[in-house]
Amino acid sequence: MTAADRSPRARAHAHAALKAAVLAKRAQLGVNIGIANRPGSPVFIRRETAVPLFVSLFGVIAATMLGGPMLGLVGLGLGVGAFFLFVLPRLRDRVYERSLAFALGGVAEFETMWAAGALSLMTPDGSLAELRSPAGDWVTFGEALAATTPAEATPEA
Repeated sequence: MTAADRSPRARAHAHAALKAAVLAKRAQLGVNIGIANRPGSPVFIRRETAVPLFVSLFGVIAATMLGGPMLGLVGLGLGVGAFFLFVLPRLRDRVYERSLAFALGGVAEFETMWAAGALSLMTPDGSLAELRSPAGDWVTFGEALAATTPAEATPEA
């Protein structure tokens, strides 16, 4: 039985258990940044990726025109270094935060990200095996989390 075969109520209960577990840090929601940050993804923002690249390209062209090929190569090196040291980590963190908020926002949103293959589920202590989308059954994972959670900590669906 897959997640799509389950009743809406079971999926809502599993999503609520997952959300509570992730917020309480009893489960981790992994995000494949490469899949989440591409055109067509609900969390993709084009300018966030394009603007740093165009600024770098413009800087290299300007440095080459003003100072020659040597300064252009120095500008290219600095631009690539700045991209990997400053821009990329910030971009990765922002995409993760948006993906997490989107996936925990509701069952339909979670299922959209799950079907795209952008999510994985795991527990920090390894009590449940890591589950990767889209092949895994996230509802069963959520039900297992709900079964191991004290009753007062489980939100009502």
